[in-house]
Amino acid sequence: MKSLRISEVCRDDEFRSKARNFLFSLQKRAGSSASENKTFLAFLVFIFVHILLFNINASEWGDSYRILRSAEYLGSFVYPSDEKRPPLFAVLLALRPDSIDQIFWGRIVVLLFSIASFYIFLKLLNLYIKSEKYKVLALLLFTFNPVFLYWSLRVMTDVVFSFFVLTSLYLFSKNIKTLSNFQAMFIAFLVYLSVLTRFEGYILLGSLVLAFLLRKDVKKTAYFLLTFIILMIPYLILRNPLNSKYFNEAVSRTYGLNTIAIYIVSVISLFGFIPAIYFLYASKNTLIKFLKNNIHITSFLIIELVLIIAWPAAIPRLFMPIIPFGILVLVFGIEDFFESTIFHNSLVFLIISICLLVTYTISQYHYRLQFLVPNALFFIAILLLQLFVIFFTYKKNFRFFTTFLIVSVFTWSIFTVWSHKDVFKTITEASNYAQKNLKGRIAYNDVSSVADWYLNQKDKNDQVEGIYYDVIKRGNSDFDKLVENKFDYLLVTNEHNTDLTFNTYNRDYLEQVVDFKYRINGKMFFASIYEVRK
Repeated sequence: MKSLRISEVCRDDEFRSKARNFLFSLQKRAGSSASENKTFLAFLVFIFVHILLFNINASEWGDSYRILRSAEYLGSFVYPSDEKRPPLFAVLLALRPDSIDQIFWGRIVVLLFSIASFYIFLKLLNLYIKSEKYKVLALLLFTFNPVFLYWSLRVMTDVVFSFFVLTSLYLFSKNIKTLSNFQAMFIAFLVYLSVLTRFEGYILLGSLVLAFLLRKDVKKTAYFLLTFIILMIPYLILRNPLNSKYFNEAVSRTYGLNTIAIYIVSVISLFGFIPAIYFLYASKNTLIKFLKNNIHITSFLIIELVLIIAWPAAIPRLFMPIIPFGILVLVFGIEDFFESTIFHNSLVFLIISICLLVTYTISQYHYRLQFLVPNALFFIAILLLQLFVIFFTYKKNFRFFTTFLIVSVFTWSIFTVWSHKDVFKTITEASNYAQKNLKGRIAYNDVSSVADWYLNQKDKNDQVEGIYYDVIKRGNSDFDKLVENKFDYLLVTNEHNTDLTFNTYNRDYLEQVVDFKYRINGKMFFASIYEVRK
């Protein structure tokens, strides 16, 4: 009887153990399922925002039309000799189905790369962040980052290039200890694609070469370099990177204290909330450890940050490939501040945050930087939101901190998109009108390539020819000069100079055909078409 009781007890313990294991597995699955639901919800938010804003822009930036022009040339298997940009994005745009508009197709391509970037960013977060709530926070900061969201809605190379950078560095991070020959070759292929997308791809190459060399694995380094060189040889024969026009642009720029000041305030404002820099400072030990252990990421970030000073006119667009890694280390700092047992001096946080906020306020008041909320009403709203973020950080109230943080970056992002949605709207509508309704030689003073695209490239009309012409230059709008150049119409816009005025006083040979006017961000923009009466 005694042995029977022992047997029963053993069976009972075994049953309890299995039950505990079963319940634990259910709990683990439930937790895993809940975390997956949160990340999936963040993904749905990302998709919803991008679909909602997909066609919000009335026009594209000038560089977009240069790339679209290159794509049209590629349809005839040639690439324009005067185009300085690498060809990959134009190749992707050239794959457009005939039934889809060029700009619409370009936005689809950028959207697909944006979605792919979100996925790779999530994979990167899984490598370094264990807490699900901080992963979701990072995904939301990525979704509503003012810089990344804005440029992910534009037909530009930045999202495509950022995807190749993010994927290359992620794959190296993931396989840093077990990198195979094939993986080294595949990373080289991604770097090759980045070089064919933007000139900064050579920075990515240098960063990864350094990382490979520090691994002291000659074989893997050889596989990486040889693959890249073999892939690049045909392109290098056609385009020597040392002869790039980008070098001439940097040499011709003037640099001074204003350049440095704009650069600094842009970095401070990069994440859509001003106290962000403090969290990088607060987690300096974690940050330094991360940078030491990930030299491939560190070297790329440092060189890219230095490069941006050389092209200050492209701020903040050039920050695009940096943003995912910036958000990653930023969330390190936020998690360290709210979860670490290490004492964080709240008074130091308060002093640093207020100083950063004052710096941002004074700088924006002085410079009126267009991507840093130049509208007075929204500027005040952003400042108030920053104060709430600072207050609840000081109180270490994570829930209210994250609430106001997301509201802040969302507000900043939506305003950035909204305030730029009508850029080049007047010249786009005027050029469209001219292409569809006029015949003859049309002189335009637009320097953004918008007029060139609609008059000479899109749906080419042989009865219309657009010619760039500086109508404002003294004597250029005189009747004899216009007749000499055989111009039938003038298309005059102030899109590039809001102080520009043009009237027909003492020019009775000019008759206005149509006039497009819009008040955008408090300034009146126009694009007028005049017929030259001969």
